[in-house]
Amino acid sequence: MLDDDVNGLELNEKFSFYYRLNEEGLSRDMKPNEFADQVKLISTISTFDEFWTVFQHIRKPDSCKSGTELFYLLKM
Repeated sequence: MLDDDVNGLELNEKFSFYYRLNEEGLSRDMKPNEFADQVKLISTISTFDEFWTVFQHIRKPDSCKSGTELFYLLKM
């Protein structure tokens, strides 16, 4: 468990959690904008506290639909 002094600390960069429900798999014919339209933002975080708050509320793999993909990306 992180110390309370660490929780409020800012991360060096902002990060975002995204998900995609991949019911049909990736098609070689899929255009980049079609993929992008399927990816949904969960939250953008900038502190340790925000990270753990979001992370604790994300469904665990065994309770997600088959094919659900989770992304944790550096916000550009």
